[in-house]
Amino acid sequence: MKLGQIVIVKNVASSNGSTTQPAIVTHAWSNDMVNVTVLPDCGAPYFESSLQREGVAPEGGKCFTDVNDSV
Repeated sequence: MKLGQIVIVKNVASSNGSTTQPAIVTHAWSNDMVNVTVLPDCGAPYFESSLQREGVAPEGGKCFTDVNDSV
């Protein structure tokens, strides 16, 4: 993970009915854990910390995936 990389976060606060939102990496703890600023399509940006990569995070928990993995 790189600072400023765009990722997709899942299972976060709903915006216009979607719990999947784009986000920008603001701190990379490792390739599997990051802090992000979430950019909802309808609302102010907000911070999420210590998100784990999808597949590493507990089932149904907040997580992230690379943009290319979600298309």
